[in-house]
Amino acid sequence: MGKFKDNICTFFDKFSLKIKLILGTLAGIIGFFLVFFVSKKINAKQILELELKKVEEEINIKNTEKDISKNKELISELDKKAKAIKSEIRDIDLGNKPENISREEMDTFFSDRGF
Repeated sequence: MGKFKDNICTFFDKFSLKIKLILGTLAGIIGFFLVFFVSKKINAKQILELELKKVEEEINIKNTEKDISKNKELISELDKKAKAIKSEIRDIDLGNKPENISREEMDTFFSDRGF
């Protein structure tokens, strides 16, 4: 173990301070971007999971109301919305979700939520 450590130390001693600084800076920048992109993906998935939970609870509430015949249409719309959210979550998990979102998608996203 000591010999291996000595070999690594001598390997890095061959580089100048400027090269070490540049390599350290590059590693820091790459690490920052990796953390940023991973957290962005996790946040998007958590938002969709919370929205899915809300839609499923609304479906359960509509199913337990006395007059279910009035709510059948609303329940079917909520089921479609839940399926769409599940497919978006699956796309995020598989990495198929595009990074850039169109303006129309953003408008529909916020208008669906009442903003």
